[in-house]
Amino acid sequence: LLRIDNLNKTTRLRSTLAENRQQRLIVTLASVGLLLVSGLSYVLHRLNKLLRQKNRQVEDIADNLGKSNAEVKALSEDLEQKVIQRTERLEEQNVLLRKYAFYNAHKLRGPLARILGITHLVKMEQETISETEALTFIEQSAQEMDTVIREINNSLNDYTEQDDKEQ
Repeated sequence: LLRIDNLNKTTRLRSTLAENRQQRLIVTLASVGLLLVSGLSYVLHRLNKLLRQKNRQVEDIADNLGKSNAEVKALSEDLEQKVIQRTERLEEQNVLLRKYAFYNAHKLRGPLARILGITHLVKMEQETISETEALTFIEQSAQEMDTVIREINNSLNDYTEQDDKEQ
């Protein structure tokens, strides 16, 4: 009977030891699990903090890009205006050059050609035309040339003064 009692006690003791081992294993696993969760929580917290810093940096970069884009747009618009103004000025200069070429080819060359023709006639036929007639004709042509040259100069001066005011 004592033996059975000892055997029962031993069985219960072994059963209790097995339960204790299971409980220790559960507690150990739970502790390891808590440590892993704590470590993971710390890592996630650090990553979240790092992500917030990176997000602020990206926002700052985006703000700077927006400002730079606005500056580039303003410069581009200003440049377009300058190109338009210079193109208009060049077109005006081209009109003046065409006008000058017309004056030179038609109005200025006409009186000069008459002066040259008269001088040639005077040289060739001194008897046909009087000196007074030749000098009068030369004087009229010279005055006509002077008027044309003054018109050209006035036209160019008006444009130069206008161009100086714009700049």
